[in-house]
Amino acid sequence: MGDRPWCFAFLHLGAAPSVRRESAWALCRVVRRRGFRLLRRLPYRGPRIYRPQSPAGTAERRNRGGIGMAEQERSVETKASPEAVWKVWSDTSTWPEWNQDVQSMALNGPFAVGTTGTMKTKQGTRQVQLTDVVPGRSFRLETTVIPLTRFAFDCQVAAGPAGKTTISQGIRVGGPLGGLVGGMMSRQIADTFPKLLEGLARKAEASEGRS
Repeated sequence: MGDRPWCFAFLHLGAAPSVRRESAWALCRVVRRRGFRLLRRLPYRGPRIYRPQSPAGTAERRNRGGIGMAEQERSVETKASPEAVWKVWSDTSTWPEWNQDVQSMALNGPFAVGTTGTMKTKQGTRQVQLTDVVPGRSFRLETTVIPLTRFAFDCQVAAGPAGKTTISQGIRVGGPLGGLVGGMMSRQIADTFPKLLEGLARKAEASEGRS
């Protein structure tokens, strides 16, 4: 019973409540079965220290297969221009308007690398951080939702075929328990992305009068 609170602390951008409950219970069962001896064996590496990455450093980290590389990704196409999509996506005050799971999203600075913020959803409040931003093209939002894990959401906007725009969101789970948690949850989480991306697409299309 003592491990239930953090099991149900599972949170991500746009997941359905049923996915959260099922995934959290699955994780609880694995941890109980293997025992917390797994956690005691892990070396303590001290607190995580954020260091801004240059574009070259980010590319290198992706090539190494670190948290920078999406484990699962989903995409949708929209009639809105890449500029319109980016304008909506990078304005976090609009997130509750097209993502029904988000109640508020406030950054403590500009939409840039290193900026932290607070995202409030129906399931709770999480501290987030932008760890990679390429204006007009992509950004990465990271947060800690389960002890010994780090959830990273990679979001991209690109010109697609036939004058359309492709919007993509991927997830990668890092940290000491990243392999275990990511393997169990990443696909289920990613399967919820199309719905929220469609909401983003409609918002961007409406801003250009294309709806």
